[in-house]
Amino acid sequence: MTNDEKILALRGIDELDVDAGLRVIANMTAPYLKVLRIAVKTEANDKGVLDRLLAEEKYDDFRVIVHGYKSALANIGALKLSATAKELEIASTEKNRAEIDGKLPGFLSRFGALTENLKEILGDE
Repeated sequence: MTNDEKILALRGIDELDVDAGLRVIANMTAPYLKVLRIAVKTEANDKGVLDRLLAEEKYDDFRVIVHGYKSALANIGALKLSATAKELEIASTEKNRAEIDGKLPGFLSRFGALTENLKEILGDE
């Protein structure tokens, strides 16, 4: 699949605003695809880590991870997921466990689905 075909396929992912992601990288297709590949490799769905941090009430460590997600997701154009990560970040600052528990499962599910969609389109390059 060519880079143009990959960009076209990426436009079909609901969680991804390809134009927003491309703007971050001055509308350069190849670097954008590279950033997406890095996001796929580093995602590794930290659910276990996040759950452990919450169980240990390590809200600051939890906040650091979701802050990283917030930034990375915004950079690739996953703006809705980035916004949810921001909500989780704020909730962790406030130590609002109920809000975290309400938002985290859906966030991780959507993030995992995005990663799987990206893997299908980008392949193993």
